[in-house]
Amino acid sequence: MAESVVSFVLDHLSQLVAREANLLHGVEDRVQSLQYELQMIKELLSSTRSKKGTEHTVLNQIRDVSHLAQDVIDTS
Repeated sequence: MAESVVSFVLDHLSQLVAREANLLHGVEDRVQSLQYELQMIKELLSSTRSKKGTEHTVLNQIRDVSHLAQDVIDTS
């Protein structure tokens, strides 16, 4: 009885570990890529901070998305 329970737990544990490994595969590369892109956006925003009109609105939206993405990176 105990042996069958241990076998059941091991089977499910190995499936869970395999699923988690698949989810985590490539996450580090994606985070690094996002950090690189955020750095480029940061430089763009700092060089165009004085723009007016539609460009200014778009840049503000990019800034907002950048902050959200940075929050995601910080919680990873």
